[in-house]
Amino acid sequence: MIYIASDHAGFEVKNKLYSFLEEQGQNVIDLGTDSEESCHYPDFAKSLCEKIQSNPSARGVLICGSGVGVSMTANRFKGVRAVLCHREDVAKLSREHNDSNVLCLGARTISLEENKTILSTWLKTAFEGNRHSLRIKRFDELGEGKVLNYFSSRLEAFLLISGIAMTFLGSLLGRFNTPYFKATFTVEDGFLEWSSVVFLVAASAISFKRFLDSKGTKLVRATLFSFGLLFLFGAGEEISWGQRLFNVQSGEFFQAINSQGETNLHNLTVNGVKINKLIFGKLLGLGLIIYFLVLPVIYRKVEWGKELIQKFGLALPRNIHIYFFLAVALLAELSGASKKGELTEFAGTLVFFLIFLKPYNENDLV
Repeated sequence: MIYIASDHAGFEVKNKLYSFLEEQGQNVIDLGTDSEESCHYPDFAKSLCEKIQSNPSARGVLICGSGVGVSMTANRFKGVRAVLCHREDVAKLSREHNDSNVLCLGARTISLEENKTILSTWLKTAFEGNRHSLRIKRFDELGEGKVLNYFSSRLEAFLLISGIAMTFLGSLLGRFNTPYFKATFTVEDGFLEWSSVVFLVAASAISFKRFLDSKGTKLVRATLFSFGLLFLFGAGEEISWGQRLFNVQSGEFFQAINSQGETNLHNLTVNGVKINKLIFGKLLGLGLIIYFLVLPVIYRKVEWGKELIQKFGLALPRNIHIYFFLAVALLAELSGASKKGELTEFAGTLVFFLIFLKPYNENDLV
């Protein structure tokens, strides 16, 4: 997979290099810009570098007037090794010794034919590894240890740390102050419940946007659309479809078979069996274990499994999401309270919002 992007200065060269790559049979995706109208090169460099971070085996090509601006921007991204090339031998060495994964070119500094030659050499040259791998590891480790290195954005850092803090507080209250935990902390229509609704609506909006923007197969787009509907359904169920909000009385049917007398499906009782404990408890719990602990391993280790997940366009969690899920599950269990499910519900909706905002395999959803 090769991603290519440029600003307005590199637009014409980008289009010609895109055609050049297609003629060579390369799988190439154009990330813009789409015209010669003045734009900001950092925006397009950012989009391309985020794709490289999501798909480390991919390569990227960035073009601006000199190649300097996009190269300086690209090397701000962890895992990106961008090289500015005006000569073929430099392109070759950047691959052999530095395992460069983003090639930066100047549209105004060298000819189109020189850019084509540099690009061809860069693509066909393999990394030599050995001592060079150790050197790359050493410079990749520069700056490690900063908390934000583990998150995709400050928003994600804030939400995950806040989510852990809220779950930890809930766990302590559930263990040592159960009356307050039940009556205030996890009260219906309280902070946790409305937070869950906001995260579900946001996840739904992201899914629908990805559906509209996706150029993938019908199956990928169907998966994105289905998740959008699923998250929207979950938000509606969470607030009983606005029944309590608008003070609407349930009909006789729901009063008779709903354990809380509300208009929703997850509190239904059928032949003495509570649906929420069966479907939203045991079955959902099993599904979450498979989703967070099994599918990521299959995607990374099993080729046919990866191909199947790619075929459906299923968004997968990044490592930080998996760690968060495990921590939350443990904290909720330690609370020992009967309403501990409210904690996992709050944290679960939060993490799914973040997964669909920035999934591990974002490239599969394009």
